[in-house]
Amino acid sequence: IFVMFYLKLILSSVCREASVGDVVFLVDTSINNPRYTQVMRNFLYIMVNGFNVSRETIRVGLAQYSDVAHSEFQLSTYRHKGNVLNHIRKFQFKPGGTGRHNMGLALQFLLDHHFQEIAGSRASQGVPQVAVVISGSPAEDPVQEPAEAFRRAGILLYAVGVRNASLAELRKIASRPVEKFASFVSSLSGLSVLAQKLRQELCDTLAKAAQPVDHVSPACREAVVADIVFLVDSSTSIGPQNFQKVKNFLRSVVLGLDIRSDQVRVGLAQYNDNIYPAFQLNQYPLKSVVLEHIQNLPYRTGGTNTGSALEFIRTNYLTEAAGSRAKDSVPQIVILVTDGESNDEVQEAADRLKEDGVVVYVVGINVQDVQELQKMASEPFEKFLFNIENFNILQDVSGGILQTLCSAVEGKMKGKKLYVVFLADTSQNTSRASFQWMQNFISRVIGTLDVGRDKYQVGLAQYGGQGHTEFLLNTYKTQDEMLAHIHKHFVFRGGSRRTGKALRYLHQTFFQEATGSRFLQGIPQYAVVITSGKSEDEVLDAAQTLREKGVKVMTVGVQDFDRRELEGMASPPLVYEMQGHDGVRRMMQDVNVVIQGIGKPEFRTEPENEAVVACSAVIPADIVFLIEEFSRVRQSNFQQVVNFLKTTISSVSIHPDVVRIGLVFYSEEPRLEFSLNTFQNPAKILEHLDKLTYQERRGRTKTGAALDFLRNEVFIQEKGSRSKQGVKQIAVVITEGFSQDSVSRPASLLRRMGVTIYAVGTQLASESGDLAKIASYPPGKHVIHLESFLQLSIVGSKIKNQLCPGIVGSRAPITGIGSALQEGCVYIEKADIYFLIDGSGSITQDDFLEMKMFMNEVIKLFHVGPDRVQFGVVQYSDRIHSQFVLSQYPSVTRLKEAIDGIQQTGGGTLTGQALSNMAQVFANTARRNVPWYLIIITDGESADPVAKAAETLREDGVIIYAIGVRNASTTELEEIAKDKTFFVYEFDSLKAIQQEVVQDICSSETCKNRKADIIFLIDGSESIHSKDFEKMKGFMMSMVNKANIGADEIQIGLLQFSSTPKEEFRLNQYSLKVDIHRAILNVQQMKDGTHTGKALNFTLPFFDSSRGGRPRVHQYLIVITDGVSHDNVAIPAKALRDRNIIVFAVGVGEAQRSQLLEITNDEHRVYYEENFESLQNLEKEILYKVCIPQGCNIDLSVGIDISIPTRQVHQKLQGLLPELMQQLSLLSNISCSVPGQSNIMFRYLVPGSNGQVIFDSGFGKYSDETIQKFLVHQAAQSNHMDVGFLQFLGNNAIRFSSAKVKVLLVFTDGLDDDLERLKKTSELLRGKGFSGLLIVGLEGVHKLEELQELEFGRGFAYNQPLSITLQSLPSILLKQLDTVVERTCCNMYAKCFGEDGHRGDHGSPGRKGQKGSGGLPGHPGEDGGHGERGPQGPPGLRGEEGCPGMRGPKVSVLRAVQFSLYLSGDHGNAGEKGPRGQQGPRGQPVSLGRSGFPGYPGTKGEDGNPGHRGEKGAKGIRGKRGNAGFPGFVGTPGDRGPPGPRVTWTLLSLIFNLCVSRCPVFPTEVVFALDMSNDVSSLDFERMRDILLSLLMKMEISESNCPTGSRVAIISYNHQIDYLIRFSDYKGKPALLQAVRKIPLERSSGSRNLGDAMKYVARHVFKRVRSGLLLRKVAVFFQAGWTRDADSINTAALELSALDIVPVVITFTEEHNLPYALLMDGTDRFHLFVWETRLHQNVEYMARCTLCYDRCRPDPECSSGKPGPLAVDVDVAFVVDSSHSVGADLYRASLSIVDATLDHMEIAAQPNVSLRGARAALVMHTTPGFWPGTGQSPVLQGFLLTSYGHRTQMQRHIRRAAGRPLQGAPALGHALEWTLEKVLLSAPLPRRARVLFSIVASETSSWDLEKLRTLSLEAKCKGITLFILAVGKGVGTHELAELVQVASAPSEQHLLRLEGISDPEIAYALGFTRAFLNLLKSEQPSSTGDAMGVVRAFGQAGAHCTFTLAELCVAP
Repeated sequence: IFVMFYLKLILSSVCREASVGDVVFLVDTSINNPRYTQVMRNFLYIMVNGFNVSRETIRVGLAQYSDVAHSEFQLSTYRHKGNVLNHIRKFQFKPGGTGRHNMGLALQFLLDHHFQEIAGSRASQGVPQVAVVISGSPAEDPVQEPAEAFRRAGILLYAVGVRNASLAELRKIASRPVEKFASFVSSLSGLSVLAQKLRQELCDTLAKAAQPVDHVSPACREAVVADIVFLVDSSTSIGPQNFQKVKNFLRSVVLGLDIRSDQVRVGLAQYNDNIYPAFQLNQYPLKSVVLEHIQNLPYRTGGTNTGSALEFIRTNYLTEAAGSRAKDSVPQIVILVTDGESNDEVQEAADRLKEDGVVVYVVGINVQDVQELQKMASEPFEKFLFNIENFNILQDVSGGILQTLCSAVEGKMKGKKLYVVFLADTSQNTSRASFQWMQNFISRVIGTLDVGRDKYQVGLAQYGGQGHTEFLLNTYKTQDEMLAHIHKHFVFRGGSRRTGKALRYLHQTFFQEATGSRFLQGIPQYAVVITSGKSEDEVLDAAQTLREKGVKVMTVGVQDFDRRELEGMASPPLVYEMQGHDGVRRMMQDVNVVIQGIGKPEFRTEPENEAVVACSAVIPADIVFLIEEFSRVRQSNFQQVVNFLKTTISSVSIHPDVVRIGLVFYSEEPRLEFSLNTFQNPAKILEHLDKLTYQERRGRTKTGAALDFLRNEVFIQEKGSRSKQGVKQIAVVITEGFSQDSVSRPASLLRRMGVTIYAVGTQLASESGDLAKIASYPPGKHVIHLESFLQLSIVGSKIKNQLCPGIVGSRAPITGIGSALQEGCVYIEKADIYFLIDGSGSITQDDFLEMKMFMNEVIKLFHVGPDRVQFGVVQYSDRIHSQFVLSQYPSVTRLKEAIDGIQQTGGGTLTGQALSNMAQVFANTARRNVPWYLIIITDGESADPVAKAAETLREDGVIIYAIGVRNASTTELEEIAKDKTFFVYEFDSLKAIQQEVVQDICSSETCKNRKADIIFLIDGSESIHSKDFEKMKGFMMSMVNKANIGADEIQIGLLQFSSTPKEEFRLNQYSLKVDIHRAILNVQQMKDGTHTGKALNFTLPFFDSSRGGRPRVHQYLIVITDGVSHDNVAIPAKALRDRNIIVFAVGVGEAQRSQLLEITNDEHRVYYEENFESLQNLEKEILYKVCIPQGCNIDLSVGIDISIPTRQVHQKLQGLLPELMQQLSLLSNISCSVPGQSNIMFRYLVPGSNGQVIFDSGFGKYSDETIQKFLVHQAAQSNHMDVGFLQFLGNNAIRFSSAKVKVLLVFTDGLDDDLERLKKTSELLRGKGFSGLLIVGLEGVHKLEELQELEFGRGFAYNQPLSITLQSLPSILLKQLDTVVERTCCNMYAKCFGEDGHRGDHGSPGRKGQKGSGGLPGHPGEDGGHGERGPQGPPGLRGEEGCPGMRGPKVSVLRAVQFSLYLSGDHGNAGEKGPRGQQGPRGQPVSLGRSGFPGYPGTKGEDGNPGHRGEKGAKGIRGKRGNAGFPGFVGTPGDRGPPGPRVTWTLLSLIFNLCVSRCPVFPTEVVFALDMSNDVSSLDFERMRDILLSLLMKMEISESNCPTGSRVAIISYNHQIDYLIRFSDYKGKPALLQAVRKIPLERSSGSRNLGDAMKYVARHVFKRVRSGLLLRKVAVFFQAGWTRDADSINTAALELSALDIVPVVITFTEEHNLPYALLMDGTDRFHLFVWETRLHQNVEYMARCTLCYDRCRPDPECSSGKPGPLAVDVDVAFVVDSSHSVGADLYRASLSIVDATLDHMEIAAQPNVSLRGARAALVMHTTPGFWPGTGQSPVLQGFLLTSYGHRTQMQRHIRRAAGRPLQGAPALGHALEWTLEKVLLSAPLPRRARVLFSIVASETSSWDLEKLRTLSLEAKCKGITLFILAVGKGVGTHELAELVQVASAPSEQHLLRLEGISDPEIAYALGFTRAFLNLLKSEQPSSTGDAMGVVRAFGQAGAHCTFTLAELCVAP
């Protein structure tokens, strides 16, 4: 019986075939109970078994949740019901780590990951979206917000509760009506019965949705937008049968409407003598659901109270909360259906509706009182009133109503709307005639406008000393009413003329929603200002405020107007003036043209400055605008955006080398309008913008997907991005609403690419929080909130300020937070700081890496050391992991290594427990009497309480900083850290707040016991909005809060100014923070003009002791203003500064940089913020600067460069350096008066050979002991005065330097680098903040004047180079230092010194001192260095005579291809022997011959006098034989003889022996690439050309295309490549040599790009070469300096190898920066020659082993050129395509590539136990009949990594497999997945390098694509390299694009495409593969901890993963 019942249950109520829907189940798995699990499976089985599952009908998805959500399968995963049911049977619960029940997060997870188009959702096609949530316990997180998001997205949510679930909570989240959508069963057994009932309801819903309901009426197809409410009479008189006819009528009307949330919205209510709401306008966006509710509408009985019903609709339905869009000017319509007279009054209610602009349709059925119907209906009645005889013909009326309704709505939406306010100057100086003119002008303009509610609306105001309203925008509705008012009530009022005040009055009174303005809807707003004279107050700020509101200001001047004032107010070119008697008519016409937008103005006075001023100097940038497409309602915003783009483009210099612009529109899908490299000039962009047409928004808005599109498809090099060149990348996102997908992660990934994001949006976007999540940090600077899109000019200003720093008179530059910290936190000497980091499972690996990077950056800003600042790290989740304690790592380097090694633990979040643990950690490990700090970073809310534990820490003296990310609770952060909290939306923003955090710590320590007098001088003028004035008060209170306030610490005073200044409170008035806060709160804004100069004068006495000042304490003035002062500020500001008062100036809004600088006279004390919100956090930086000790302190850092240390130099410095430093320590007081004393601190630095610090004394006072330690360390080092040395000194000297004067003193024995490069480095040091660089030459320096060229800061008076040989060096250096100090501290650029006085007489001898105690034994001396080089010896013996040249027969070309040879003929007569050449010059001391017996050592001679230091010698190069002489002249050729007999191989060998001395031996094509980069000097180029000529002299140049001798091509390169000589240009050596000698050095600004040059040679120059098996190809690249393109060189190396080209690099510097892969070339093909000087050049050896190399008889000195297998430690899994579309030949060719590739690898003999050697595996795919989910393997296994230990075994297996193709459906993704899991990841002893080597010959199946994408990402995240070899024509363009994403990056190194399988193509592939394996070998890390090595070797495999590199690269 049970079985039968169960079968009946299963088989009953199956959904109809036609049902359609997307259904996702969300199951609560927090209950760990087997019975619960089984019951849930049964419930799901019953539900799904009733569905008709397919891609076209019902799709099913499944997810589970506890503390986090997991996706089981998505809507697109399964096509068949059987697969879904199989998955449900095996469904395993994941209870979670914390036991929490986070339903809210799970609902959001469904929205983000299941109800998305990419996951299979069909919401955009109108398919119903259904979620079924099954819960077993109450939620522990907020559910209301995600439930609302479900409703907004139109997703139906069924909520099912079991056992302990909260029914009240389920009713909150369920759809309406809750009776239908919320269910509850108290026991598990009841769930099966509920499943049957619920399934039936769900099937009915989906079946109705499948019915064709979208038959939109033809009249309504033109995208009609309207809000329509049906009000249906349900009184007794109608009757049930007629009520059904009413419902049929409603259904007919609704069927004809295009119902969507952004098109037509529908509401429904019934009434009798009561009201019965059915649904509101924003409740149901789907037509099918609306029709369902109409069908279910119950009939009620009762009376007929129509008046009450109409009023109810007005107050409850036509409201914004209920979904009305009246504010957006969407037509509001009520359709009333009634059958009789009302029992109450209808007139008043109907009139109110009409006054609100509502159109009322009345449908009466046999109503006798037609007059009552007319009272309610809109006019004309023939359109809006329908009175029919009976209910039977009601259906016929629906068509007529639809026709009139849709036509009327469309016309209403298309009508022109515009708002105009006239402001007339009626001040006392305005004449009566002028007033009369104004009346006439305004009347005539109004008379031409089409005035009405939905047309033009007009307001009028006048002003004198005050503004006065005549009528508001919504006062009158007709022209007649307005004109009547002007003629009767508009009278002259008089008063002073205050135009600025009147403009503010206009803004506050007229341009507000409450008074009729509709600027929020984007309707254009105009202000026509008519003035008769110059204003008595400031007008510019007020006019700018109006313009930023989106109001276009037109100015009209009459009488005595001021032209400049008109131009300042107007939105150019809207400036007019009355001229002559005919002026009114013409001006009126022009104003009408501007307002109504028709025709062209007859005359207009243009302003002197155009509206759009382009930047003169623009910062290069790539800007992409990402703009949301607008709904029909907001169509007007589209034109506003286009206008904004035009203005912005006109204001910056659009040019490919300067600013590039891209444009993307998006809604559900992004659409690239044009990319960054589409247009080359602004004209083309403007032309394109003119052609743009409005496209209506479709589907749901997905901003996150659009941001991903920018990252993947727009900000890329191929689309014009110049990010790799360091060009600023900017994205401007403009959106009007909230996103339906997640934006946080996509925005974070885009920001991590280096893109600065500005997020622009209106109120809805702001309320959703999306803008703050999208924008760069801080949001205050990058989020732009708009009330309306009319305000887009604000965005344009922000962009222009970013790109145009040099605009004259522009706003001040933005001073970034943390600029004071560039030298580090120098004032904290000691502190113990712990990081407490959240390692829970909710944090991804990438995010954990960001957290580690944050810690690494923070520690750099502190002086770390055992007795200085110490750091420790503790990680926590639901348990504690102490990573390391405070004293464990005493240096930044070791700390960084320790932090990099931290591994994430995962788990829950117990922050309270972690804080409790920290109390004990501090007690056990921290030092006493040292500040204790704790920095906690968390991404979520704690599962346990935190307040008590945090309070305990604070009681112990721990200062806590709490940083919250993403889902962290701000309330909880405040409980932990009070006001020391920070919050960011994503982990990438941690780097943005690091300076703020450190600065706060620095301030707290620096400001301890700090005394200061601080007075705020704040602007209270009327241009500052009252809300902004409150924000300014908040800024001051925040600064007070952070300062140590007290009578003996910091005192605060406050003054306010406007037109006059005012005292608020004095410095000594309050000594408690609470009193100061109260006083600030009580300050009332003055609201008048702006006279800053007057206020500064007023301020000076308030620093006197009589008013609370303390003259001996540092005194500060902080000025805050929002505009330009009307008086002079420079003189009173200087008076303040002369009193040693330090002035800071903070400008907001319209403040000007020039005026702020006049106030401070120091750009480092000027701050600018665009709005008052951005003042937040600025107080930290100002307070930090206040607390920094003032005065003129000097930090002098000393470094010594000695290339070859000698005892003599060391002794000289031991005597001189202490004397010098002691003299400098005596620096006297400076000329100007500064607070505090001038102290000089010394620091001594010794760098190591690899850039590490050997010795750093730190800053300290003069100490002879420190100098001697410094010299001991220096004596053991040899340094070179090059760029690296100078950079080392600069970077280290600036760190922890706190003094105002920073000087670098360098002693050197001569320059070791290019002078120009050193000059650039010197300039960089100046830019870092050094005040002076002084360089002293040691003995023997020849070019002291070159040292002078590097110096700066010495002033004008002293031109003498500094040398250690100067007798008066101490005195000279002291004067130099004094000059530097005077200029830096006193702005004194010249200072006179008297002559040195005569040396005084010797003093009398002092008394003999007592005998001191015995000293400690001395430190044993260092081993002595090599002795001086001896004198030059006598000339050596004459060398042996060289071999005579061959005089034999002339032999014809050796045809290497056929290995045959023909004799050329009879011998010619030998030429006469030439005369003997002159004896050559004596060679270098280092001989290339074999060295002879060195002789026995002689007896030690006596010490001789030390000689002068010799020139620096060069290293000798060991050689074997002397240089060959130049060949003799060729004799006269003999007559050509007849062909000789064919010669056998024996004879060939004989003749080959005769010709072996030829160069080249084999036919050779040679390319030379000359370096002509911007840093190549003339000497460098001459060297290159000389070497080239020497090489050409040694080579035989071919005179034809026959395969003999060499052909030569020459190119030049920098960042571009130029052909100089082609292969075919010169036939013969003389002409070639002549051409080479004439090659000039081409001066270029291009930087060196060797990689591109190599690729160009491989791809283009060697394209056409001679044929022949023995032909060699050699490419020789000259490199004169450092190259920066290692990746590009690696790619080029692969291509050169593939083409069998031998690369040779001749470089003139050891710092060549060539990639390690090339230097460690295992293929023995690459040749590197480092010739730093001409002495190093060995042209003979280079030619012999490269150009003239004999493969058959290689010279013993040369490498073999026949490399064996590569010793590379790698696991390679070969995945070979054997699917049905791959032919047998192609399959065999693929296997042959695998076979040959194995020859390149040294195979591990014991793959199971060996840690070294290569291992290989082979699989073929796809097996016949494979289908996902069936359990069948997609591949045929060949052999695994551990199967064979010998290459031949593998190759034998491969050859057997070649005859058995599989012929299954292509499934590359599934094959790779199997191989990854079963082969690479499961093998024991995995190698560091693991490669999936896939040979692809066909396009994979569509059902496999998603698997291929996800699998490739997963593999990369696990450190696997993906190499793709695409073979044959079966791989099309589309498939190749997919494979580019699959292969590791860069794809040039990991993806190879072969068109066919010819021998040359196979050879190319094998050469490329061998070079690729060499790349892996060379870049394998040397130790198991080198994670970064793995990343480099794998081509940045994990660059786009959600895991950290640390996890990927951990050794097993």
